[in-house]
Amino acid sequence: MFTDVIDDHGDRYRLLGGSSGASDSGGKRQRWDLRSVLGPPPGEDVSWLEFHTSGGPVRARLEPPVATAVSARKLEPASSTAEHYLADQLHDHVWLHLLDPERPLASLEVIAAALVSVNAIEASHPLVVAVETVDATIAGGPAGPTLPPVLAAALKAAPALGAWQQVAALGLIVDHPDGPSLGFEALVGHPDRLAAHFVSGSDRGSVGSHLVVTATDDLGDGYVAHREILGGIEEGAFHFRPPLHPDAGSLTISLQGPSSVIDIGIDLQR
Repeated sequence: MFTDVIDDHGDRYRLLGGSSGASDSGGKRQRWDLRSVLGPPPGEDVSWLEFHTSGGPVRARLEPPVATAVSARKLEPASSTAEHYLADQLHDHVWLHLLDPERPLASLEVIAAALVSVNAIEASHPLVVAVETVDATIAGGPAGPTLPPVLAAALKAAPALGAWQQVAALGLIVDHPDGPSLGFEALVGHPDRLAAHFVSGSDRGSVGSHLVVTATDDLGDGYVAHREILGGIEEGAFHFRPPLHPDAGSLTISLQGPSSVIDIGIDLQR
């Protein structure tokens, strides 16, 4: 824990409250997340904060938010409940595979077949075909053209020599027609994933629980996200896999609900 927080002017700060939570995605990459509120807020003339810990000081440079652009588009026609559910299962299945490629996964085609059997979706629907392709790809086959482009790109991504390991402030509020209002705080790059941290003051259900979240970069790479909660349903992060390519100059995060998609364009070249 931090024993002291000081800025470049010598002023000290208090850590007020906070929340924490353990992450156990697949049991292979466990970690502990902690969130604290700093008081009073640093002034505009503060360049960096230094957090003193038992292991030594950690310095964090304060920088203005990166440039972002938000756009919305309607899905025509809107997805049915079965279609959106299957799309969510499809993306989550790919994310689980990217989390731990060596872990065997049950066939996703069982879910698609069940929806087809009760006439909730047609057997020829592109999502049903995509499920069959994903099962074949995870079993060792190529990522075929019947997959959504972002999933195909994520599955065929070659291991990068490194990963984008930085922190970029966002300071962005997005009000999604199909979900709660999300306040995106920052992008955090890790060796194995990219995290988009968010908070929400909305009472319209669990944060991001009805959204399919993906991303693409300017290099043509694709990323699939999984929502993880931190300290309650109103705060957490979307964890993207594979990790963000270190040479990416921009990123577009797409939040897809049954009727609308919100695209967040982020300029990482600063």
